[in-house]
Amino acid sequence: SSFPFVSDTLRLQAFWYMEIKDYEHAAASYLEAITFNELNGVEEFLAYDLFNLGRCYMEMTNWVDALETLKRARALLKKLKKVDKVAICDHSICEVYVALGNGHEAYDYGNRAYNVSDLSYNNEYMCKSSLAIGKACNLKGDFEEALNWLSVAEEKVSNSNDWPTLVAVHKEIALTYRNLDRFEDAVRLEKRIRTIEDILE
Repeated sequence: SSFPFVSDTLRLQAFWYMEIKDYEHAAASYLEAITFNELNGVEEFLAYDLFNLGRCYMEMTNWVDALETLKRARALLKKLKKVDKVAICDHSICEVYVALGNGHEAYDYGNRAYNVSDLSYNNEYMCKSSLAIGKACNLKGDFEEALNWLSVAEEKVSNSNDWPTLVAVHKEIALTYRNLDRFEDAVRLEKRIRTIEDILE
């Protein structure tokens, strides 16, 4: 069958569109690849294409389509028992719920992602999940718990050179300080963040 070659070409095309941040064309390519995979019945490739399409929708801030697409991907990955991939999906779903302002659902999916990354010693996703859960806690008004989760994220990112994530973690910590009326701590941290942002511009 020519289907695998067609879907592989579309997937490669989508990848390059994502590399240049042309998410609209990337999404269109993934949608075509998904159509071929649905016809051909290759569930694993279909799941990955759905996940990447969901990420495209996230980049375009199309949160409703992102949520629907990521949940379709998650269901397939769960069926295939791809534990680590389900956890990555859960993290993305958590981020979407944060963007939608739904702290309770974000907290649930964030914890699912964290549990897998904790057991598998995946520091990158322990960090990302902790950050997402911290955001969910802030949305729920659980500021002390938010600070606890963000401290985990801070610890995991502190020994890396991932400056954008380090900035994101500390921005959320600064927001949490403000939520806790710790304004001096917030201002002090925000000054440090601006130093790093100035270099990264």
